[in-house]
Amino acid sequence: MALFVMAASASSTAAVVAAPMLRMREYDVEADRSGAENRGTDAQVVRGEVLGPDGASVGTAVVTALTPEGRAVAWGQTDGEGRFAVAIPQADDYLVVTAADGWRPRSWILRLDAADPEVRIGLRERRTVAGAVLDAEDEPVVDALVVLTRQTGEEVGSTRTDHQGRYGMLRPPSGRYVVTASAGHRAVGARAVALLDSGGEVDLVLGTPLAGA
Repeated sequence: MALFVMAASASSTAAVVAAPMLRMREYDVEADRSGAENRGTDAQVVRGEVLGPDGASVGTAVVTALTPEGRAVAWGQTDGEGRFAVAIPQADDYLVVTAADGWRPRSWILRLDAADPEVRIGLRERRTVAGAVLDAEDEPVVDALVVLTRQTGEEVGSTRTDHQGRYGMLRPPSGRYVVTASAGHRAVGARAVALLDSGGEVDLVLGTPLAGA
């Protein structure tokens, strides 16, 4: 009986010891599979950075590499310094699509090769919120204050209209906002808008109540 108890105890101990070893082995296999199964043994990591026209880094931009036929291969996202990395199966020509909130996306064919210097991708054009401020007679209002706020009340940006009653400011990420215009002691005009990638003009008429999306 004592021998049986000792044998059972030894089996239990072996099972306890074997369990974490099995989990470690499974973890290693999955980690290895994530690299080899999707990218192949000749995978290369290409690094680069995304910059604006003034040379400033663009964070949270998504860089996608596709075959010239349009099949997605890999993607990466820039960090706070505008730097990214994508794993490609081999050095070749790829269709590279770069998109970031507040910027017009860019696409072009690039040769990606880990042996080359880091890739530099430039985004040229910022998306803007633009429109006109008019009075009750549909006349442009010069030097009107235009404020963009989130629906929760936080201010996102502000500007003033030009000599033609037009305004423009950098567009925040897609979402729902309120655009408000005021001019001295005149009435205030406001619109609730949904800013989407498709853009569009946001005109305001002083003296109108809050309306829109």
